[in-house]
Amino acid sequence: MLAIRLIPHFGIYFDEALFAPAVYQPDSSLVHISLFGVTLPVMVMGYVGALKVYLWKLIFAVAAPSVWSIRFPMLLAATLSAGIWGQTLTGLGAKRAASVCIGLMLTSASLLVSSTFDWGPAGLQLLLGALAINLLARERYPLLAGFLIGLALWDKLTFGFAYGPILALLIWRRPRWEIAAGFLAGAAPLIYGLTKVSPAQELAISISPELLWGRLSLMSTTLLGTGFAGFMTKGTSLPGFPPLFLLIVGLAFWLEGPWRRTRIGFGICLLASWCGMALFNNIGMSVHHTVLLLPVLCALIALTVEDSGPMPWEAALLPLIAINLFCLYQLGRDVPTARWSPLLNDLASRLEVRQPRVVVCEDWGFQNTIWLMSDGKMRPKTVKLSGEWQQEDRNSVETALSSPGTVFVSFAEENRIMPQGHQSVEALAKQLGYAKASVERVRGIIEFDTYFLKPRN
Repeated sequence: MLAIRLIPHFGIYFDEALFAPAVYQPDSSLVHISLFGVTLPVMVMGYVGALKVYLWKLIFAVAAPSVWSIRFPMLLAATLSAGIWGQTLTGLGAKRAASVCIGLMLTSASLLVSSTFDWGPAGLQLLLGALAINLLARERYPLLAGFLIGLALWDKLTFGFAYGPILALLIWRRPRWEIAAGFLAGAAPLIYGLTKVSPAQELAISISPELLWGRLSLMSTTLLGTGFAGFMTKGTSLPGFPPLFLLIVGLAFWLEGPWRRTRIGFGICLLASWCGMALFNNIGMSVHHTVLLLPVLCALIALTVEDSGPMPWEAALLPLIAINLFCLYQLGRDVPTARWSPLLNDLASRLEVRQPRVVVCEDWGFQNTIWLMSDGKMRPKTVKLSGEWQQEDRNSVETALSSPGTVFVSFAEENRIMPQGHQSVEALAKQLGYAKASVERVRGIIEFDTYFLKPRN
């Protein structure tokens, strides 16, 4: 209920709507293919596939785009992920651990927020990962398990870093040819996409004690659920406790019990995944990456409780649960930052009243949201955010300036994330003899500019 309360509290974030252009204009995706005269999106970014495009096309056929049709299915996916992990542990015979794991996951602020707002994106990877691990652990439907792994990797390549080690452990001594066949089928779009683009430039290795300590703190922050204030809202984020992650893994290794071997296996996989992420600049740098490791960490804690003896050691987890619930409650009370403002949800309707011929986004954070919340009726252009003008971009803005009623959208000056675009448009307009006809500021957060041609002497 605390997570549902957050759904209308925040505006549709740019990354959350990353899939939107490809829904309405498939050839706008980074990689697309034409089959029988139909254009099909394959990759939205160099490391993000178009799986969500196809799923939400189905959802939008039933319910128009809104914060509820976009976010509520992802919250259900998070809930289902927790249930699947619990069923996995129950199937292995660890019923006490199953209850603990479900309890930790369903009260995790990091899991619920990352999934509901699909920041990352992360929601589908959490669900597909839970399903694949469940099938492999129970030795059921290996072909389907491989297919789900392929789909998850297509959804986003970081899935391989987060779940590669634990999946490799589970696949060992399984009918690997069936898993491989299913994987090739699920990952076929990704394999095709990688023949067209290379995400290698995103994998810059950077190793330093400060970076590794920060990544340790991030894992603890992910478990505590304290990583969103200051980013999504203007509130102050609670500090993390860097050693917490290592203490949990160390305790899981040290404690005796019938599940110790499983715990050690899970712990080694978890550390391998974390180390794989921590080596790179752009992977494991934020909660939307480390949240993928959270279910394995919750399962590790749950199995440790399973082996802790007859005492109700679950009570020791109550402070952890209380901190997460407080963070969820506080997120619903704090004022969202500009890029998460609920005004973004009304942006398309505010623009529609003006009936603009063209919408030009001068700042980062608008384009995808306008596409999505206008149900594809508005397809704004975006000004290059930095560097020299490209002739194509200059021509595009010149055409927009010459079209009466064109609206130029940006955050208000104090909220601009990348002000270069706004400055570039203003400089070009002045150079061509245009002056501002009107400037509308919406609650001091969003700015609409229109221009007219000044008479020349």
